[in-house]
Amino acid sequence: QEIESFIKKHLNLIHGIKFHPYCSRMRVTDKRFEPYILIARKYNLPILVHTAKDKYSSLKYLKRVAMKFNDVIFVAAHMELLTNNKNCVTLLKECNNVYCDTAWVNMDILTDLKREGLLDRVMFGTDNPIDGLDTLNNQIYLDYYNNKIKLTKKELSKVYFENALKVYKIDKNLLKPRYFD
Repeated sequence: QEIESFIKKHLNLIHGIKFHPYCSRMRVTDKRFEPYILIARKYNLPILVHTAKDKYSSLKYLKRVAMKFNDVIFVAAHMELLTNNKNCVTLLKECNNVYCDTAWVNMDILTDLKREGLLDRVMFGTDNPIDGLDTLNNQIYLDYYNNKIKLTKKELSKVYFENALKVYKIDKNLLKPRYFD
């Protein structure tokens, strides 16, 4: 109740909820997450979920929850870290309410996402910074900045910010115009 009251009071500032199964030491399928999923549903907030190849954060658990709560938007942070990210491509094809975030994700996987017509469900690094202040100087991110796989300007705009604006319900008009030149 305390968290819901806080969210309700600050709804103009809150754009989502984050679950970190590894740090919580509980899978996203754990019933203790359900009250927070119901709050997200009630206030139409997306849930960013840390995903990785470990006993708490596997995409298979996110898939179960996303299918059960198919009216809630979930974002698979890291597209299942420590894998080749291919399972996340499959998950996006199976669950229309799941998006992905590319923090710590090699840009090459976007080739698969583009081929499958899923670039509308990809967000660049909304789960950053992870490695501290110098995170975005890592080569994995420099590949995005240099457009290593040669996405079109329209595709880059979707991945870099348009999809995030939509998912996190951020008013583009409130941002500085330089981001959209």
